Amino acid sequence: MLAFLVWFGVAAAQDQEPPEESVPPERPLAIPLTRQAPRPLPEPARDEESEAEKVSALRSYRNQFMAVRHYSGLAMGTTTVHTDWYGGYGWGWGTVRTGVPYYYRVDGWGVFVGPQRLETLSYLDHIGDLNTQQIVKQKTRSQRTLGAALYGLGAAGVVGSIVSSAGARGAQTQAEFTQWRWAGTASVGVILGGFIGGSFPMSKARRLLTHPGQSVDLATIEEQVADYNDALRAKLDLSPTEALSVENQQSR
Repeated sequence: MLAFLVWFGVAAAQDQEPPEESVPPERPLAIPLTRQAPRPLPEPARDEESEAEKVSALRSYRNQFMAVRHYSGLAMGTTTVHTDWYGGYGWGWGTVRTGVPYYYRVDGWGVFVGPQRLETLSYLDHIGDLNTQQIVKQKTRSQRTLGAALYGLGAAGVVGSIVSSAGARGAQTQAEFTQWRWAGTASVGVILGGFIGGSFPMSKARRLLTHPGQSVDLATIEEQVADYNDALRAKLDLSPTEALSVENQQSR
């Protein structure tokens, strides 16, 4: 009996499992990991359609806004040189007219839309001043009528010169020849007065049509241009800073 109990105790001790070993806690690394930079936040989604509208508005303003700027250049004109000749008794007296071109420098200021300089009627149409536009048209028509009348007088002088020259060639006496000669001299005076005098109203009519300053003073034009640009900026929904930036870029 005692031997059985000893054997049973030994067998029971062998059947028991060995206790599990305890796992020591993990220790932190001796060298800490490098901290990574934070990732940038995603950009907010942009409204491409809105940006396209803004770009289109800026382009429209650049092409349509008005500015008062200085300009210079060359212009060409033509002058008429008169040469008198006298062929003696029986030959008569006459005048040879020769057109001689000449160039001159033009400096001044004008109203521009983009690269284009506006003439008077176009400028008044842009700012909507139809009353002044009608006045300019009437003045231009009046000056052209006067110039055409004087040119017609000059043409009559040409006819008179031709007739007097023919009469002088057919004169039978010295007195008759002298009368035709004086008629020819008067015709030359009519020619000079008609063509030279007619050039002044024609030139004034041309200036009325090409230069707004002939009808509206500079201070008024600058105010009208500023009002026009403000209305255009509001129409295109641009800020004053954006409009001023476009204007400064165009003025360089």
